[in-house]
Amino acid sequence: MKKILIVDDEKDIRTLLEEWFKFKWHGYEVILAKNGEEGLAIFRKSPTDFKLVVTDHRMPRILGEEMIRQIKQLNPIVPIVLMTADVDIIPVAKAAGADEILEKPWKLESLEKIIQKFF
Repeated sequence: MKKILIVDDEKDIRTLLEEWFKFKWHGYEVILAKNGEEGLAIFRKSPTDFKLVVTDHRMPRILGEEMIRQIKQLNPIVPIVLMTADVDIIPVAKAAGADEILEKPWKLESLEKIIQKFF
């Protein structure tokens, strides 16, 4: 089954995105991780099964851009969307391999426009 990985340290955001993805994109298994370290461990188990990664920037243990860098080494073609309120991090995130940046505060409509580029 095709998978979407959502990585965010805020449970409410993970839950919101999980429900939204399940509603909008049927046929995808939505996998949740509460930090970059957990997200990376999950991704490593089946790197070619993931069709999208959506991650926060500031999280405990591993920052979003470091997780992105490591994920892109495992699967360079998987699209990754980084969510951040820190616009100064955008060049670093892009250099790490982020395909799109979703600036906080964001709306689901904005995320949908980004996701449609990949699906």
